Amino acid sequence: MKIIVVDDEELVREGLSRQLRKYRPNWAVEGIFCNGREALDYLSDHAVDIMLTDIRMPVMDGLELTSITAERYPDLKSIILTGYAEFDYARRALRSGVTEYLLKPLEYQNILELLDEIERKCTRSPYLSKMDKAVYYIHEHYRDSGLTLTEVAEQVDLSAAHFSRMFKQDQGVSFIQYLTDLRMKQAAFLLEHTPLKIYEVGREAGYQDCHYFYNLFKKHYDMTPLQFRESKN
Repeated sequence: MKIIVVDDEELVREGLSRQLRKYRPNWAVEGIFCNGREALDYLSDHAVDIMLTDIRMPVMDGLELTSITAERYPDLKSIILTGYAEFDYARRALRSGVTEYLLKPLEYQNILELLDEIERKCTRSPYLSKMDKAVYYIHEHYRDSGLTLTEVAEQVDLSAAHFSRMFKQDQGVSFIQYLTDLRMKQAAFLLEHTPLKIYEVGREAGYQDCHYFYNLFKKHYDMTPLQFRESKN
């Protein structure tokens, strides 16, 4: 895989490229850049598989960069590097073609595992790629309380029953369990890292009914949302 790293912090650029070259020598770090404009200029003449980019940078930030590359280079996989304070930016990026985001300070093992997963998916059959598309659609729309299995199945041109069977076979859990786990994970993140009220966290996680969210969260984590927040702080 051909990779570029875009970050205005030299330590991040050099450290990340060094780790990639050390632990994944079969991957090629094609370039490291300090802002989005430099990266975009490079991409105009070079084919790249994956772009790791910071959000806040001078000249051109990561949001503008990924928005442009999503339109010009749809096969390019973009991964946003972001801090807790920039979580809202990361969510906007996910809706504009970004494959995934990673939180700073970076854990190199997490980066390597994510890149391994992307490489694995790139070699999947066209049929299994439908499951990847379905997962991406779920991650884009999980905040919609009305999201259903049928809706996702239609996005990948499968019947609801066929999609349900194949999704469980591919992901190891049912659609509803996957969606619930994703929503609970996002709710836990918001409780720990934002000052949002409990009902606001529920809505951000895809639950309009505050009481239902409260009870589901308690069942999932064996503690109430408030207890979870207090335990983390």
